[in-house]
Amino acid sequence: MEMVFIVAGIAAVTVVGFVILPRRANKSGAPVERTSAAQHTAPSSQSEKGIPLNIRYADGDGEVTSRRIDLSEIREEHYEGLLRPRLIMTGWCYQRRDWSEFVVARIELLTDLRTDEVYDTADAIAGYLRLIAPGAMASLADRVSEGYREIDRAKRDRKLILTPLNATIDWRFSNGTATPKIMKVWITGAAIRPNGQAYAVFAEPIGGASEERPYFTKPLGTGHREVLAIEVEDRKYEGDAIVAWAEERFRKPD
Repeated sequence: MEMVFIVAGIAAVTVVGFVILPRRANKSGAPVERTSAAQHTAPSSQSEKGIPLNIRYADGDGEVTSRRIDLSEIREEHYEGLLRPRLIMTGWCYQRRDWSEFVVARIELLTDLRTDEVYDTADAIAGYLRLIAPGAMASLADRVSEGYREIDRAKRDRKLILTPLNATIDWRFSNGTATPKIMKVWITGAAIRPNGQAYAVFAEPIGGASEERPYFTKPLGTGHREVLAIEVEDRKYEGDAIVAWAEERFRKPD
């Protein structure tokens, strides 16, 4: 009888150990990818899939892979021993064919497949994800500190014209990794510094759904739009000539 109690006690301790120990291991470690049966159900529509992204990601072992992700959530997780919360991205991973979680700090390069915008610094990636994720977490302070100071300044320095100009612009994203684009637009204004120097034009696509945006002549921020050429009023301007044209055009009364 004593032997039966001893065997039963050992079995009970073993079961408790299997239940408790994994929880302790995960309490302060990196987030784990979800693998429950429900998580394996693929989303059936784009609205369920989320925002389409490509990421270059370094996992916990240092292995770097390129992945197509449909972003569904950004959240902060707090762990013992960490001074700052860890930002976690959740989405459908086409490589794993499953819902997965990714530590945002390990993302080395991010491309928004809707716009071809490319972000390649930690602050810019975190700031952009905070802005676009469902239930976006970005505040004005985030915009200023995570790569959006230049856009905010351009909006503050914007000079409008009453009659938008029909134009064609060649542009690309500022780190130069995306393919240049040619687009028919309405030129609606320019960003002019207090000293009179032009550094961006504001344009809105003709017939498109996109909003008015600044296109910078020499952008500072990663992922911002850089204007390469403007064809307007039967003339084409490139490089520094864009600055000279904008300064002259927006000094004139409309």
